[in-house]
Amino acid sequence: MLSAILESHIAIANWISSGVVLYICTPFVFFITSNNSQHLLWGTSVVVAPMVAEGIKRISCVVGITKYYKWANRPVGACDCDTWNRNGPRGGTPGFPSGHSAVAAAFWVGAVLLYKDWRTMLMGYAGILVMVWARLNKRCHTLFQTMGGTVLGAGVATGVLGWYRNSLWPFHGV
Repeated sequence: MLSAILESHIAIANWISSGVVLYICTPFVFFITSNNSQHLLWGTSVVVAPMVAEGIKRISCVVGITKYYKWANRPVGACDCDTWNRNGPRGGTPGFPSGHSAVAAAFWVGAVLLYKDWRTMLMGYAGILVMVWARLNKRCHTLFQTMGGTVLGAGVATGVLGWYRNSLWPFHGV
């Protein structure tokens, strides 16, 4: 009975983790259908956030941070932690910051900054928490790693959309 419950939790967490692809595609679909350049920048922040997270992981390997700081590594038992939940055992590999959490935060913080609506903010908190729950449930990350990804994603979205708002974007109103 307990193993069936645990397997269903992992199945749900896998489904949520794969949903990161929808986070990445949605702003670009909005841009194509509305021709609003803010949606393009929103999408850019959602794509840039996991790239920065992956860059941090790779640099930490080269510099040797993961050898000395165990908090940077994935927990023992981490398995199938890529987008499609199929890359096998990953325990002990670099996991700080969480790219999935960075994508969720960039998506929802970008949505809140664009739409400025309390319902969007409420959905954003829920969306980020659900992604963090999924990554913790799969043992792909620690709480510290998911929080690092969340802060990174929120920072990227705020930076990209703030850059636009300060009129540095040459295609204002396009």
